[in-house]
Amino acid sequence: MKQAVFFSMTLLVMLSCNKNETLSELKPTENDSFQDTVLEYEKLAKPILFEYTSTGCPGCGSWGKPTFYSLINENKDNIVPLAIHIKYGDPMITSISEAIAANSYGNLYTPQIWLNDSNGVVLSGGYISGRTSIDYINAMKENALSSSNAVIDGKVVKKGNSSIYIKTGIKQSETFLNGEYFLSCYLLNDSLIHDQSNSAVNPAIHNYVIRKAVDDYAWGKQIQFIDGKFEFKYEFKNYEANKMVYFVSILWKKENNRYVPKGAFRFE
Repeated sequence: MKQAVFFSMTLLVMLSCNKNETLSELKPTENDSFQDTVLEYEKLAKPILFEYTSTGCPGCGSWGKPTFYSLINENKDNIVPLAIHIKYGDPMITSISEAIAANSYGNLYTPQIWLNDSNGVVLSGGYISGRTSIDYINAMKENALSSSNAVIDGKVVKKGNSSIYIKTGIKQSETFLNGEYFLSCYLLNDSLIHDQSNSAVNPAIHNYVIRKAVDDYAWGKQIQFIDGKFEFKYEFKNYEANKMVYFVSILWKKENNRYVPKGAFRFE
């Protein structure tokens, strides 16, 4: 009987060791992956170009989206674009896009193009003045670039079949002398295919579309610095592996009941 018990215990130990070794070989532990990922903080955060849009909005197809993409092409090294889909049963609406839209001020018609916290659309007689709007947005961009001093970084740590692990953070600077700040991170998709009202081509390709956020919360995590940095890790689950995926981290400052964007960093 003692021999049988000893044999059973020995077999159990052997099986447990083999199982652990196999798991270790197939999948490195999450903590090891994050431990090896160092954020470098080498670049200043960039201004954010928000497009408030809808697939059911004719003006978005004829002016909003073409103008948004034109501004991106002209300023691709100096801005971070983000498409916020709202209204009219748009299939790309999410709880995050609705929260960001509700955080803005004024009459949220579509299309609108904002630079950080300012609406760049100039109206004349109730209609959008296209050239004036573009000039105004570019002027705001130059001012935002000259006043930015926040340094954000982020990296993809590990990508699996159904999850992507990211690490992001921000470096302490004079930006944070006063106020309450938050750092968010979003998963975005390019190349989403949906019809667009009044588009020159249908179905249309939609890029820079916000899909998910850390903790499913639009404003991320409140910043508390340790040794001059604030960093966190996160697992984005159930992403669309067949879509073009990347990430944007945004610094928000809470002012009264609103969150004011102060700069962003894109990584993939």
